[in-house]
Amino acid sequence: MLVGLLSWWLVPPATAASLPLLDVDPLDELEILAVRADDRAQVLFAAPARLMTQTLTSDDVVVTVDGAQQPVRLQRLSATDLELAVVVDTTVSEEDLRALQSAVVELALDLPPGATMRVIDATGTVSEPAPVPGPAIAQVQQLQVGSDDNIQRAVDRATTLLGQSPQDRTALLVVGRDLADRLEPIEDTPLESTVAYVVTVGTGGDELLGPTASGTVLPVDQVARVLPAVDEMSVDLRNLYRAEVPLPGPDAATLTLAIPAAGQDAADRTVALDADTLRPVDADPVQPPAPDDAAGTVPGEHAVERTEINLGRVLAPLLLAGAALAVVAVLWLLAQ
Repeated sequence: MLVGLLSWWLVPPATAASLPLLDVDPLDELEILAVRADDRAQVLFAAPARLMTQTLTSDDVVVTVDGAQQPVRLQRLSATDLELAVVVDTTVSEEDLRALQSAVVELALDLPPGATMRVIDATGTVSEPAPVPGPAIAQVQQLQVGSDDNIQRAVDRATTLLGQSPQDRTALLVVGRDLADRLEPIEDTPLESTVAYVVTVGTGGDELLGPTASGTVLPVDQVARVLPAVDEMSVDLRNLYRAEVPLPGPDAATLTLAIPAAGQDAADRTVALDADTLRPVDADPVQPPAPDDAAGTVPGEHAVERTEINLGRVLAPLLLAGAALAVVAVLWLLAQ
């Protein structure tokens, strides 16, 4: 009831009723948000939404590097102590601002108790962190349309404040129009602590996250699609994991992360390992080498053959000795 009333107040009924489908990744897919490769690989990922009610363990995840399976350490990242900074483009029209506010309100309603949210407008004015949902929603509702556009300063303020946060987990959300033309790439959102989401109404946007940023860009073609995009972010924030695997060598090139699910196809994704960037880049999966394929054998076949040969070498002398003893015994009986 509360969600419906708030959505009705913040978004005109005609807009909400005609909300089109969102052209972004479905919620039920595995999403990799960052990859770090040095002496080991660290992967920040959001598990499929269907797995939100369970906590995955290392036994539920399969990670291969260049086709060879590796042991994995897995940690689920709780959202109960999350500090979220939301930068809202307040240079838009009154109707557009209400749509952006509606999306952020829904996010505040979805986050678990214990999370906090601060709101920053396009002038760089920053609110204090407020608990979700009620106090955070009150701050969102206070946003006003203005012509002063300093959204770059607003994003810089947000990343600085998140970097100073005492919380172990932080997140950044930036929502607005044509952000690809108004923002420099966001940097310094480290995989260990911060994830950034940029929802931009307009074309382009992939370049809005730089090499040292973990997160994702969700471009949409109209403001009505911001709400489902932020809903996807909400699911991610409550279903984030960090995986760590050893790398077999400095030349490791690809990593495949898979989550087999009983009765359903496994969710998997293969990315390139690049020490110079956290941004995940899709790559072709590497198949493990087929053992003994030149001889047309199956795994372990040569081992069986070698065992049979070794047994033959041991048993042959014993059989000959037994035959000789039998001959001696027969001759002795004949001589009696």
